[in-house]
Amino acid sequence: MGSQRATLRGYRRTFNKKSVVNWGTKENPGITLNLEPFDGASCEGAAFEFPDNDKIPVLLRALRKREACDPTDLQAVGRRALGRRQGIHL
Repeated sequence: MGSQRATLRGYRRTFNKKSVVNWGTKENPGITLNLEPFDGASCEGAAFEFPDNDKIPVLLRALRKREACDPTDLQAVGRRALGRRQGIHL
């Protein structure tokens, strides 16, 4: 598995996702960070690369459970050590 810094353009982070995992209750859930589309915004973060093998379904199930949503195919721009830019999907 590899990772690199990446920029997701057209989105911003916002505390708008309710959660009862680790904090909060069903009646009073905690809020967690989420992404929302927003013109002119961008988010910096990490993009992870997984090998194409039979473990992908297991990783996706764990990600769905942790994030309480389905992974999405969003175009991000990653930076490599030599300064080249490469499109990646989140």
